[in-house]
Amino acid sequence: MKVGDLVQYIGEDADQPPLLGLGIVMGFDHDEDPIVLFQGDDYIPTLESRDTPGSPFYDYDVEVISGSR
Repeated sequence: MKVGDLVQYIGEDADQPPLLGLGIVMGFDHDEDPIVLFQGDDYIPTLESRDTPGSPFYDYDVEVISGSR
């Protein structure tokens, strides 16, 4: 998984609202989990996010749909 990859949320609650759908990997947190900006995500910057749009997700909760080059 790399920055710019198109991903889909496949976690345990993938069928429960809100449906996250598709997103783009924007970076990685200190644990190397992807920070994903999902379509329709209400991004609010925080000190912890360091102004990187999106939210961190475990790498096993997202699946790469289309990889960046």
